Amino acid sequence: MSFVSLPFVVLALASLTLYWLLRDRLVPQNVVLLIASWVCYGWTNLTWLALLVGLTVVNFTLGLAIERRREMSRVLLIAGITANLGVLFVYKYYDFFVLNVVEALAALGFRADPTLLGLALPIGISFHVFQLIAYLVDVSRGELAARRDPLAFACFVAYFPQVAAGPIERGARLLVQFERPRSLSADAVAKGSWLIVLGTFMKVVVADPLGPLVDAGFDHANTNAASLVAGTLAFTAQIYADFCGYSLMAKGISALFGIELVWNFDRPYFATSIQDFWRRWHMSLSRWLRDYVYIPLGGNRAGPLRTEFNLLATMALAGLWHGAAWNFVVWGLLHGGALAVARRASRVGLVQRLPAAATWLLTMVVVVVGWMVFRMETLGALANLDHFAWGAWHSAVVLLVLVLAAPVAAVEIAQWRTGDPYVVLGLGGARSTAVTAALMFGILLFAGQFKVQFIYFQF
Repeated sequence: MSFVSLPFVVLALASLTLYWLLRDRLVPQNVVLLIASWVCYGWTNLTWLALLVGLTVVNFTLGLAIERRREMSRVLLIAGITANLGVLFVYKYYDFFVLNVVEALAALGFRADPTLLGLALPIGISFHVFQLIAYLVDVSRGELAARRDPLAFACFVAYFPQVAAGPIERGARLLVQFERPRSLSADAVAKGSWLIVLGTFMKVVVADPLGPLVDAGFDHANTNAASLVAGTLAFTAQIYADFCGYSLMAKGISALFGIELVWNFDRPYFATSIQDFWRRWHMSLSRWLRDYVYIPLGGNRAGPLRTEFNLLATMALAGLWHGAAWNFVVWGLLHGGALAVARRASRVGLVQRLPAAATWLLTMVVVVVGWMVFRMETLGALANLDHFAWGAWHSAVVLLVLVLAAPVAAVEIAQWRTGDPYVVLGLGGARSTAVTAALMFGILLFAGQFKVQFIYFQF
């Protein structure tokens, strides 16, 4: 169920009304949240809901077992991680793995007739699997007590503002909020409403109109490299507006329920290094990879070469997390290689001698080239490009990107200058109302014109 659909609006308003009618009654409020979350997630496919409920039961039980049976905690943790990743593998990676094995065998002269599952990928499965793995690891480390309230735990797993596309929350931050009374203030309503308006504008007015242009630019039958360049620039704006827009809406909707989600973006296109980019882009995934992959691999504790290997391995996993295709792996390795090169350059003082404008430009070149690889369905499409002819259509695409992104850029520049993500609310009554009204007018103007699914729903 999409945030920008009528069923979601009805569900959110109905659950929000009932939720606050039950204020100061924690268990009934959690029941409302859980029912709304299960309805939202199961709206498209009841089998996916059954899978989510199954993961909830298994991980709740394993968390208790890990805490109670400390002598077996490592075995139980491995079993839990294996079970979670096993579900992810079956739904997301099995067919990809089998097809690559078949191709490898064919190259060796062997013929195989594989059986593929062809399963539809449950929305957001990568997000809630990583969230559950973090919960089990934190319990095994003694950093988080295993939860004994199945209702609160089920809300943590299925919480509808963030179950489809994150952010990837930690138990110590989100789960505990379902175990204590919530309150709502006028300030929280204002901030939450502003995030919903800004996020919806980014999705409906910026990301969605660019979708068809991105598709055209990446058309495999197109041999003109200029179309790929224009499509990549459009995708650079689309994926940010789409995913950041979702994350802002999720945070804003959650704020209306008195529950705080983490920030998932911090103006990533303002980054002046590739390290800075990953501190700003999909921040909850970056932290998850750091804490549960990079540091356990050894981090930067075993010398430069091992550090660089750890960066490559971590980012390759980040790429594979996004999808079962080689272009995602290559995208991850590109960023891992860029992180390793940047680390080397910083060690010899090269980065420090460059002006900020140069490091920003270098960073954006890596990011934009990465988005080209990320968006391409197959890297073999590059072989079809045989000329570069820039025309009126390509110029129109770039101009449209600039026009659509300008309002968001203006807001983010104001945020950057003040350090306040809610700077628009501090402009004063008339000016704040004018900015909000302008964004809402844009939303009403574009609403329903383009029906483009959230990009990260497929991950």
